[in-house]
Amino acid sequence: MNIPTRGFVFATACLCSCLSAFGADPEIRSTFVANEITEQLKGFRPILAELGQDFNAVKVMPEGLHDPLVGEFRLGERRWIFVIDEPEDDVPQLFVDSNNDRDLTNDPDFEYSVERHGNETNYAASVTVRWNDTTDAGIKCYRIKSPDPRRERTNHSMIYYPDFGYKHTLTMDGESYHTAAAGPIDRRVTFSIDRNDDGEIHRKLETIRVGVPFNYTGTTYVVSLSEGKLSIAEADGSIEQMPLPLDLSVGQFAPQFTATTMSGNEVKFPGDFAGKIVLLDFWATWCMPCVFEIPHMRKAYEKWHGEQFEILGVTIDSEGEEERLTELLKNKNAEWPQIYEGVGIEGPLARMYEISAVPFVLLVDGDSGEILATRKQLRGEGLSEYIGEHISKMNKQ
Repeated sequence: MNIPTRGFVFATACLCSCLSAFGADPEIRSTFVANEITEQLKGFRPILAELGQDFNAVKVMPEGLHDPLVGEFRLGERRWIFVIDEPEDDVPQLFVDSNNDRDLTNDPDFEYSVERHGNETNYAASVTVRWNDTTDAGIKCYRIKSPDPRRERTNHSMIYYPDFGYKHTLTMDGESYHTAAAGPIDRRVTFSIDRNDDGEIHRKLETIRVGVPFNYTGTTYVVSLSEGKLSIAEADGSIEQMPLPLDLSVGQFAPQFTATTMSGNEVKFPGDFAGKIVLLDFWATWCMPCVFEIPHMRKAYEKWHGEQFEILGVTIDSEGEEERLTELLKNKNAEWPQIYEGVGIEGPLARMYEISAVPFVLLVDGDSGEILATRKQLRGEGLSEYIGEHISKMNKQ
């Protein structure tokens, strides 16, 4: 996810289910997950590591580097040194002091991939570090180099986030809610509970924070942290039970709207897509997972656009990003219409759909507005095949 330097937060979230557990006292049970936890989550909390040339903290450097830069991954009180080398005419390299001995020559090798899009160069890697005496933990990182002056800070930074975390089970009023959160357990941890079981997370109505009272079941609870352990108990005071968020699961109906695309055309959703299925895609240029999905969407669009399939993009980029947006769409050959409101995640359409994280995608029946599929079915390399199956079903009816 390409990160804007102005502030934003993505709720760490995953699907949850509720199981009967009548008679149980309120409690939290936590299980460590070493890596790939962000595959279960709808977003991540990005961290910027500043890069420099002060190598005093490194005892042993790799040989043969061209123009290395050094930085630190920091998570809680733990930190790990890393060094990058990105020659223009050679293979880029990333070295991580996974075992924290300040020797960068005795750690695992990690692939440091590179992609070039016009004037922008993107680097990415998945690494592991020693979390404690017996456990390793995953970290994902990426870097964006761009001549755009608005990206000056990211040109001198590595962006990273924990790919490890904990699965949690919260038991309240006879129900057990299963969720997960990335990173170490600290006071910033959040629990995202899919209360209406629609596969999405509402950041205000489905997110629990340490020390903040909440009421999902009719009883007001609060989660506490002491000596690295979480607990849950009834709060001293009470608040009203929180309503359920908008249900955008399969079988429900997508809110209708009228908007203007970047090309100046008015679009009525879903009415203008009668007789077709349409992929509604909320995304942003600074969201790397969103950008990574564009090739999959392009493949589906090129194959099925002439056969009852459309895509409508809604970007939640902020004001002043139109030039960058246009350039990215051109470089990615993304030819489907885009709506750009220029006001970020607080825009009218994002608010209408209660968007709290991107990418957020729905497959919608253009005739009825019924939601046919959600994020789980609509991301990754299998998108084109999945769209083809839907079109085949339509033609048989």
